[in-house]
Amino acid sequence: MERIEFAKNVLKFAKEAGFKLKSKKKIGDEDFEKAAKKPNGDYWHSSVTKKQDEKEYNKKSFLAFILDEDEESDDSRYNDFSLVFFPQILDGAVIKCLICLGVGTNGFSKDSEIASLPYPRRFFLRMQKCGAKLHFKQNFENIEYTIPELIDRLDDYGQIEKYGNYLQICEFEEDFETEENFATINGIRLPKSIMRWIIYYAHFREWINEEDQDWIQSRLKKEENLQNWIKKIYGKKMTLKEEKNDDEIESIYDILKTDKYVILQGAPGVGKTYTTSKLSQHFKQTVFEQFHAETTYSDFIYGIVPDTEADELKYKKKEGVLYKAIDEALKALGKEWDYLKKPIEDDCFCEDTAVLLIIDEINRANLSNVLGPVFYLFERSSQNKTNLIQIGNKKICRLPENLYVVGTMNTADRSLAVVDFALRRRFTWITLTPKNLSGVVLDPPYDYFNEREFEWFKETFEKYATDAELNLQPGQEYFLTKKPQDNCPQQEHPMYYMMKFKLMPLIKEYLNEGFLQRAKDAFSIYFFNEWNLNLYE
Repeated sequence: MERIEFAKNVLKFAKEAGFKLKSKKKIGDEDFEKAAKKPNGDYWHSSVTKKQDEKEYNKKSFLAFILDEDEESDDSRYNDFSLVFFPQILDGAVIKCLICLGVGTNGFSKDSEIASLPYPRRFFLRMQKCGAKLHFKQNFENIEYTIPELIDRLDDYGQIEKYGNYLQICEFEEDFETEENFATINGIRLPKSIMRWIIYYAHFREWINEEDQDWIQSRLKKEENLQNWIKKIYGKKMTLKEEKNDDEIESIYDILKTDKYVILQGAPGVGKTYTTSKLSQHFKQTVFEQFHAETTYSDFIYGIVPDTEADELKYKKKEGVLYKAIDEALKALGKEWDYLKKPIEDDCFCEDTAVLLIIDEINRANLSNVLGPVFYLFERSSQNKTNLIQIGNKKICRLPENLYVVGTMNTADRSLAVVDFALRRRFTWITLTPKNLSGVVLDPPYDYFNEREFEWFKETFEKYATDAELNLQPGQEYFLTKKPQDNCPQQEHPMYYMMKFKLMPLIKEYLNEGFLQRAKDAFSIYFFNEWNLNLYE
């Protein structure tokens, strides 16, 4: 693609996405740096023009949408986030391009607050679902270093030695020859990746087309608009709806059949209990245990306890939950305990004999004390295990091949015991995240999903929560209610009960524990303005 055509098409497509161009200057043989100004936010800044020194020019070409500043600079220095394209040009044609969200060499001014939040990183990383191979910084405030994996690749893109520290998230578009890599929308032809970056930046800066004036008013409409653009570019939507519950459960079931020992972790309300219940339907028999702070080796494995029904002091054996699960698994196989003294090679899943042990709230107990030497047995493969472990009056070197274990763990409960790395290695860890259930057929009586409220919480966590605090986001079950009656008063709306007695106390507890401090005002305003509830009275 010829360089001037490339520059023109980038600008044309940006205008399709909502960029407002005031200047009448045209892209051509004359430099037009900062010629076009957008009233509420961005300049169009370019050096993709004809220069006297063609070789030097080819190394220094760039296009950028940069934030409007009160005072313009003559040396091309500017502030804040910008969308920048560094095309590499050969014989007047663009052969590849570095695309990035960069920061002006003057650092931050208007964007300092948004840069301090995790939101920009999370928002642009969503492009990975479109197939983008991104290089990025974890902290978008940092302009002190260059992304390490970029250092050896930046030499081809001009003045990157000057700008490298200021590139926060980047993608290399190096395929300007394959036609399938391009899209044409309203007569504008560009690589799909470049179109995608422009659309995401347009939403980040809230460029608004005339037909989309209510973007800012509605989170759902903004998301729908973004997805409609992605569909135009790629022919299908990429990120609007999460994986359906049934599909996710089947995926977990497939993992469980292979890995045998699985932990489901997640925040309250993401469906851990629901998922284990659905998984249990695939098994011949299910054994259930819920751990707590007082759970002991005797409760879970095997012990000796006083016989309270005897006339004198006597002790009796106590078979723990795991002992009973092993016994049930052996019965399903038609085997005795001696069968577990030797390793086996055949370890295939069979629904007709499979037994599932569910351990609810697995990290509420002191796992080292509860498991003891049995810890050794939790290995996916038993082929090389020969050491015998004592369980009561039995000795075994492995667990039955038809015994499967699912544990659940609440990631929001910070008072729980830490799970050590050795146990983590023996289990497969699956994180359940909050899901939008709009369009999913739900079982009564709670057959209505309050999508608007769910999306507000999701967006607020995405914007303010640290990576660790994302594990606190309330799950979809908090937003399931009976269907509200038309025009019902606010205090009779089923979601009002959930807000007042479940969600607001949960958020208040988080805040009191020191979490989500940057979101405190957002939650307080939301509860008061939307539901007439005071977070703090």
